[in-house]
Amino acid sequence: MANVYEHVVTRGAVRLRRRWEADETSAPTRRGGGTNAGQPGRSTAGRVQAVFSARSRRAMRYEFVALPWELLGARPAMVTLTYPATWRPWCVDARQLVRHREALKERWRRRYGAPVGVWVVEFQPRKRRAASEQHAPHLHLYVGLPEAMSDDEYAGLRARMFGRRALERQFGKYEGRGKVKPPEGEFSEWLLRSWWEVVGSGQPSHRKRGADVTPLFWSDTNRVKVAQYLWRESGKWGQKTPPEGFGGLSFYGRWGGRTGFVPLEGCNEIDRRVFDVLRRYYWRYAAKAQARDAVAMGLKPRKFKRPRGHDGLTAFTPDGVGFGMRMEEWAVGHVLSRMAEA
Repeated sequence: MANVYEHVVTRGAVRLRRRWEADETSAPTRRGGGTNAGQPGRSTAGRVQAVFSARSRRAMRYEFVALPWELLGARPAMVTLTYPATWRPWCVDARQLVRHREALKERWRRRYGAPVGVWVVEFQPRKRRAASEQHAPHLHLYVGLPEAMSDDEYAGLRARMFGRRALERQFGKYEGRGKVKPPEGEFSEWLLRSWWEVVGSGQPSHRKRGADVTPLFWSDTNRVKVAQYLWRESGKWGQKTPPEGFGGLSFYGRWGGRTGFVPLEGCNEIDRRVFDVLRRYYWRYAAKAQARDAVAMGLKPRKFKRPRGHDGLTAFTPDGVGFGMRMEEWAVGHVLSRMAEA
């Protein structure tokens, strides 16, 4: 058994990863690259979660900056799927939410082709409402709109979005959104009807307001900025607390793996000494970046935790590929010069 040290680069991040390789005759050990890698015990890979931890949030950010968002096509949009105000009879637990999500995905596939994008689960606190309406689950889908959507419908969705922003400025966010008419058009009507039928509430208000479509605009110049924006919108702590007894669930996932919508990574196996040099530099880089982000958001900077033992490390940067390649070349040269001096 032995450690394998890897340097991974994506569009918006660099990652150092220690992987434990075991031979076929070895006893079952924990996989991964953490401190306990290679130790006896069951692997935790694939487990579900009951809370959205800091580790989950970092994993979401890493995956978002590594995804090829251009595969969403020329009409990316945020689709929001909600439940009736008194939601518990229609979504009793996490398994029910998953069944609804997958049922809509299958309907979409049969009508318009397989959707491509990311889905995110959130829970609205609703502290001022009755207990039966609090912690309401809803889904955000960052997807490409179907090619079959007409130009007139897409133009109408854009005009509706600008109108909603004007109403929000005039009346406030909550009241302004309430004054916006439901989306119109063939696809929008199909989405409203399909989600209503999947949930099965039978309520006219849910039939009219259960789904929403908001176009997203971005250019092809910097997908890392797009990923950072979507991650910040989807990683809000205040909407990641499920109600008691809801059950474990995945807070985010993606559709379109068969079309190539998967994290794009470049990986090199490196010497442990190069790994150590890179980790020292990346730790300082990540600590400074976290402090800058905190100041920009008006928050008190937190101490960036130093990794233990030979644990890996992830640092986020606007140009992960170029930055990572330059740093690896520098680290290899640094180790070779130190060896020559010894």
